[in-house]
Amino acid sequence: MIKLFIRSFFLQALWNYERMQNIGFVFILRPFFDRLYAVEKEKKEALLRHVGYFNSQPYMVGIIVGIVANMEKKIAKMEPANRKETIRNMNRVKSNMAGPLAAIGDPFFYGELRPMLSFLSMFIMVMFAKRRSEYIILAPIIFISLYNFLQLKTRIRFLYEGFKYSSNSMKILARFKSTSDSVRFGVFVMAMAAFSLYLAVFGFSSEGRLFNSGDIDLLAYIAIFLLSFFASNKFGPLFSMFSVLAICIIMSVLGI
Repeated sequence: MIKLFIRSFFLQALWNYERMQNIGFVFILRPFFDRLYAVEKEKKEALLRHVGYFNSQPYMVGIIVGIVANMEKKIAKMEPANRKETIRNMNRVKSNMAGPLAAIGDPFFYGELRPMLSFLSMFIMVMFAKRRSEYIILAPIIFISLYNFLQLKTRIRFLYEGFKYSSNSMKILARFKSTSDSVRFGVFVMAMAAFSLYLAVFGFSSEGRLFNSGDIDLLAYIAIFLLSFFASNKFGPLFSMFSVLAICIIMSVLGI
């Protein structure tokens, strides 16, 4: 299992246009097959079963690896004549899960979690930029630590659940989807970060006042909060991040 986990980081080491990540998927399972099949012919047949088309989310692929490993373990104990149905079911589960995993994982990790943690890092930078600049280094450290903690936890848990519960482990996807929906509450953090970033770049005056130009700055402050709130309910964090950036650029050009 440790080898499967380590090798899962190399799923995307080799791509091809025809079958996408299939070589990486076989590479992950190779040490498991070396241990499972003593007969070289059976090992070769097992490897060839997985050279077909495969493409999924790299952080979440562990659940498919675990299910396939569990089912291959059952196949190895069967007589060759009785394996066809189990092999057919295994290939069906593998192909049916690859797409949904990508559809859930890509928006969550790349479209929600990463932008949210980026704004959190900017918020930390703004908080320490004025008085305690030596702590700015915490921003990238926190971003890297939180992001990798969550993706590593997902890799480990999905691999474990897939191997232990086989096809029954698909229920974990419902819980993961619920977790990904709750991350949208993190847009509140993004709104605070956007406001703090605006104040640091455009709002602080030499006298230390909060706003430079009265009602105009106050309106900009309200606009950013409304935009972040609206984005959290409809467009998502990525839209919010680029929209706030565009608004700040436009305000700076207009001299607001």
